[in-house]
Amino acid sequence: MFETKTTFIVGAGAGVDIQMPLGTELKDTIARQLNLRTDDFGRRLLSGDQSILDVIRHNPNQLDDLGITSKDVDQAIKSIRASLHQAISIDNYLDNHSNDAATVFLGKLAIVNAIAKAERKSSVYFEIQSTDSNIDPNKIEPTWYNFLFKKICENNNSIEQLEETLANLSFIIFNYDRCLEHFLFQSIKTYWRLDDEKTAGLLRKTRFYHPYGSLGELQWQNYNRKFAFGGNVSTEFLLTAYSKIKTFTEQVKEGTLINMIRSVMQETETMIFLGFAFYDQNIRLLSPEQEAQVKKIFGTAIGISQWDLEDVDKELLTSLKLQGRRPVHNINPELDCVGLFEKNWRILGKPL
Repeated sequence: MFETKTTFIVGAGAGVDIQMPLGTELKDTIARQLNLRTDDFGRRLLSGDQSILDVIRHNPNQLDDLGITSKDVDQAIKSIRASLHQAISIDNYLDNHSNDAATVFLGKLAIVNAIAKAERKSSVYFEIQSTDSNIDPNKIEPTWYNFLFKKICENNNSIEQLEETLANLSFIIFNYDRCLEHFLFQSIKTYWRLDDEKTAGLLRKTRFYHPYGSLGELQWQNYNRKFAFGGNVSTEFLLTAYSKIKTFTEQVKEGTLINMIRSVMQETETMIFLGFAFYDQNIRLLSPEQEAQVKKIFGTAIGISQWDLEDVDKELLTSLKLQGRRPVHNINPELDCVGLFEKNWRILGKPL
């Protein structure tokens, strides 16, 4: 169980366990989708994604409203195809080009299209064929999702205790997918033998934040939701969902979500970074307005050198405004997400 306020900061690297694409894979997919080429008559698609082409061709009013011309679209496609591979991430690329409406629009369409299809291929997707349909346990058993769920249920002997544990948890997810929300809902429902309404009520105690947006809320989060987990992509969906994707600049201007995230970071006692790349932009986004109350920090850092890790430690602790106080601190370059749970099982959920 988690006895204190605990916040998980989840990056793209944490999606590997459930077959979601890393940042580099996502960039490659987006570049392929936007490599739109047709035959000389414009009738047959030779490369690129048909859904995105349909949005561009059949929704001129949408482009007009954004001040985007067909010339802008052509230029943006050429530029993205030529340069996206050089960006740190698709988030960073769109923020770099936040003044180019066509690039931002096309990038967001491609993100939504790619992530929707990736959700359907993920380890937590299943087709609902009957009331007994559920996530394949063999696909989940070796993942950190499974370790997280075991930790949530550990020593909880009643629904009331489970509710207290869930209320202690927050997830700041730097990914666009809804895999974790979907997994927790299905797992709590099955394990605790609850109906949808009761499960949703419990899980609403937990806070989920996507700094750069997501495909939208799932049905248990909002019964008027537009797009089910693993649903089929349509032109209507793309036009609805793309606006939910936000660049760093857009979030800063809006402010509301970032303020909520920073409040969580200020109040939490345990921070757990999973598959997080510690980019400067994202560390700044997490920085609370006042001194953080954190007492324990854990994290994975595979692929980060010792020198870079020392710089990450310094920048992270500075961003938390700890004023000389140093919490228990273990960001480990040798542990993946599963390893972090295995090696720190006892201390993760306990107060100091």
